[in-house]
Amino acid sequence: MLIAFSINELRTLWTPKSSLVPLTGTLRTADIYTTTVEDRKGHKSQKTELIFYLNEFDKKFGLVENIGQDYYSKDYGDLLRKLWKGKNITVYVKDTEKDFHEPKVFQIDRDDLTILDFETVKSKNRWLTAFMLFMGLASIVLFIWFRYPDKLKKVFE
Repeated sequence: MLIAFSINELRTLWTPKSSLVPLTGTLRTADIYTTTVEDRKGHKSQKTELIFYLNEFDKKFGLVENIGQDYYSKDYGDLLRKLWKGKNITVYVKDTEKDFHEPKVFQIDRDDLTILDFETVKSKNRWLTAFMLFMGLASIVLFIWFRYPDKLKKVFE
């Protein structure tokens, strides 16, 4: 599971800006939703979502972030205010996801002003991705090491 998550995030990290397409429209609606999420061990934290729709597209555009124990994301609040101030909103998504109902948002421009930068989105989970990939590979190696120690020793002899 760790490796699957990190491979999915690696696809985001390796996305070149040239593979993005702009979708330009006028804002229909936008809002922030904060919900409590609970992990398997019972630890609770807050997840905030900025969800918006453009009149010209039948798509749901959204950004999601775990904000820990806070109940409000200042970053998403600022983005929401900037979205409402714009006449034209341009959302950049992958060319391969332009027909999806919920494409991943890589950049948002408001009236030719970038309010969410491509590099910020792309590198947001960079260290988490590297850590998860390392932990996933380490868990596979440890499983093989403990399950088949004799066969592994023969490989390294």
